[in-house]
Amino acid sequence: MKFNQRSNEPAMQLKIYKKLIRRAPFAYAFYKIICDEEGKPVDYEFLEVNPAFEKLTGMKAKNVLHKRASRVFPGILEDKFDWIGFYGNIALQGTETEFEQYLESLDRWYNVHVFSPEKYYFVTTFTGISGMKEFSELSGIFSEYTPETIDYDFITSKAKEISGAKYAVLNKFDRNGKDFTTLSVAGINQHIKKATSILGFDVVGKKWDYDPERQRKISEQQTTVFQHVGELIGRTLSETTGRIISSTFQIGETVLVKTTKNGVMVGDFTLMFHKGEHLQNKTQLEAYADLVGMLLTRIDAEYELEKKHERLNLAMDAGEHGFWDWNLDKDELYLSPRIYTMLGYEPGELSDKKEIWDKLVHPEDREFVSTMISSYITRAQPFVLEFRLKCTDGSYKWISCRGKTYASGKEGKPHRVLGTHEDIQRQKQTEQELVKAKEQAEESNRLKSAFLANMSHEIRTPINSIMGFSEILRDEELPRDEQKTLLDIIYSRTNQLLHIINDIVDVSKIEANQLQLKFQHDYVNDIIQKIYDIYLNELKINRKEQIVLKVNKGLAYKDSYIHTDPNRLQQIIDNLLGNALKHTYKGTIEFGYKLWSEGTLLFYVMDTGIGIPPDQQKYIFERFRQGKDSISETNEGTGLGLTISKNLVGLLGGKMWMTSKEGHGSIFYFTLPYETKSDISRT
Repeated sequence: MKFNQRSNEPAMQLKIYKKLIRRAPFAYAFYKIICDEEGKPVDYEFLEVNPAFEKLTGMKAKNVLHKRASRVFPGILEDKFDWIGFYGNIALQGTETEFEQYLESLDRWYNVHVFSPEKYYFVTTFTGISGMKEFSELSGIFSEYTPETIDYDFITSKAKEISGAKYAVLNKFDRNGKDFTTLSVAGINQHIKKATSILGFDVVGKKWDYDPERQRKISEQQTTVFQHVGELIGRTLSETTGRIISSTFQIGETVLVKTTKNGVMVGDFTLMFHKGEHLQNKTQLEAYADLVGMLLTRIDAEYELEKKHERLNLAMDAGEHGFWDWNLDKDELYLSPRIYTMLGYEPGELSDKKEIWDKLVHPEDREFVSTMISSYITRAQPFVLEFRLKCTDGSYKWISCRGKTYASGKEGKPHRVLGTHEDIQRQKQTEQELVKAKEQAEESNRLKSAFLANMSHEIRTPINSIMGFSEILRDEELPRDEQKTLLDIIYSRTNQLLHIINDIVDVSKIEANQLQLKFQHDYVNDIIQKIYDIYLNELKINRKEQIVLKVNKGLAYKDSYIHTDPNRLQQIIDNLLGNALKHTYKGTIEFGYKLWSEGTLLFYVMDTGIGIPPDQQKYIFERFRQGKDSISETNEGTGLGLTISKNLVGLLGGKMWMTSKEGHGSIFYFTLPYETKSDISRT
């Protein structure tokens, strides 16, 4: 019979296929979907599984083959996810998909691939990824650790769990790479007193001297197996102590697994097994050891950085400086405690996000600061900037910010900026005060010059009038009515000159704090009436009869009894009325007083004159000010009247202020203490 090779190919392919499935490292299962009369999937049946399926799921083939899923997984019909509908859709539509699934009953994760080779049938292949998932979770946990929060006991217990050891020890090499320190021991808590008694010291925290013999034994490979603990101890402990430990704790095989980072040994796990037991999950354990090696390296680096920051902070605090570190790649910002406290915040009170601190920059400085810092960083140049930052009380403080770029890459791009903050508020205030003092001195000199020029003009004018009209009066034939007119003018000019001299004397006494007041009892209505009569005459003398003079006596005569210096009160009102008369050309001038509140009288002088420009109102009570400083103006006077009046009001126990609208007139107010006559009598 002639052998037909081609006719046997399908059988051979099927045989190879079945052999591959049986030996495959991944789990395989073949199913048939079961539908109801309407063609809706209601269950599925196991038709075939491979040995890897049994190993990964823990379920035997004989217990699942030709059985429905609802029997194999009793809770599948009540599951929140419709697995039967999900697999049924793939079997009926001929689609495929891949996903990760957690099987709660087995506490395992799987990566599952599903496809349909033929309608009503589907295949799943899957691999266990619990280890990968656990490593991912551990990486997340480790990433959160800091030098202060790292849990060495958890790390060591996890190594014990993976390896199946009875005891696990975590050691870490010192910076010299020779001596090492025991950080944690797992599994020995209940025997800790016995171990301490045998060894004569506490194992955890113990620093071990360099043992070249131990180092030689473990140098070849990452995992080294010793038949008993004495082989590993070497010079670290005596052989006798090693035998006692082995006997007391029933220790057999001992394994050392190095924790590394980039091939450099960082530390190790020393794992001790109960007699007759051996290392499990070697590959997973070595991967875990490397993960721990990376963690220990990072923690060491962060610890060293924290120590440097602490030292730098101490130096900065001594010099009143704050330190900051900006990682440009991660956009992470470290701020020393002093940076917070110099603004009145508690350390860490504000987020260390850069955008938060950008908002603290004064709005007027923000664009300038952002532009300049970006420019300096782009050019990798050091910088010094001065700007204002917002304090916790809402005020702003001047800061001197120094910065320098570091860790530039091959392309010349900076990756990090370090710098300091210095509180320069006092310095800025001093600078501003010096500038203000300089401006005030210059302004004072200018005003004094204008004042002297004005005084020369103000004093010469009445003197010239007095001398001129006195000369005319020497003519004996001058008619009597003309003589009276000339005498009135001379009298007025003499009063004007006396007023000027009195102003100069008063302001000198006020500045020397030598002005004496003469308090006595008097009636305000008498003082007001006297002033009214004088200024009615002044209107005639100054040919301003078109102005209406009004007076307001706010209290009845008997109630207007007051304890004050009546002469100074008259001087204050006289100054205010004199200014009103000087700057008013039509309309009305009104003055008077009223009871403002209990124990206080409010006096006022109101006019419809030229008013005071807004930019000059804040200076109006300063010495030598007249609203206009030039002697070319028509305004007369020393410019001292309002200064004297405000100071006199203060000495009498009151306050003075004003309101004005340019072109419409002004109102000057002042207050004085007031007691009723009965109160004064009781006093």
